[in-house]
Amino acid sequence: MSATRATLTLVPRPPDPEARPDFATIFRLYHSWVAALAARLSGRRSDVDDILQDVFFLCARKLDTIHSVEEAKPWLRTVTVRVVRKRMRLQRWGAWLRSSDDGLTELPYRGLSPDEQAMLQGLYRALGALPVDDRLAWTLRHVEGASLEEVAEGCACSLATAKRRITRAAVALKAGGHAAADD
Repeated sequence: MSATRATLTLVPRPPDPEARPDFATIFRLYHSWVAALAARLSGRRSDVDDILQDVFFLCARKLDTIHSVEEAKPWLRTVTVRVVRKRMRLQRWGAWLRSSDDGLTELPYRGLSPDEQAMLQGLYRALGALPVDDRLAWTLRHVEGASLEEVAEGCACSLATAKRRITRAAVALKAGGHAAADD
């Protein structure tokens, strides 16, 4: 007669949404999401590691301002938008001085047909011509699928300003022949 032994498996408990999070928890939960957001906002895969480092450096410095795990994601969205905005503005100055398109769009295009890749590259090229704030608001809304309130919070502006930025970007994209600008 054989006796079966019960085995106990330890499974990590999900973090309490109301508890004050530590840096490791925030990083573990959100680093992939921040990286994906940074890639889609910037359109440059080569910038993602630097953006990720900047965002989580700021997170470590300002950890005391994040009171719960639930507050971390909107806080990280806002910081990511600000870091990307700063990098885009610096890159525009650099591009003006260099006058080069090197690395304009370096997103991974896995699973896309050549026509879809060309359309996406054209869209990011057109987005690159927009004012940085308009581009970020439009990308949060139409690429990330963020609500208008989330766009306003992420861009640190009023709801009306977020709507104006999205509309200006959509009009400019539509004028450039991009169907992706339609709501």
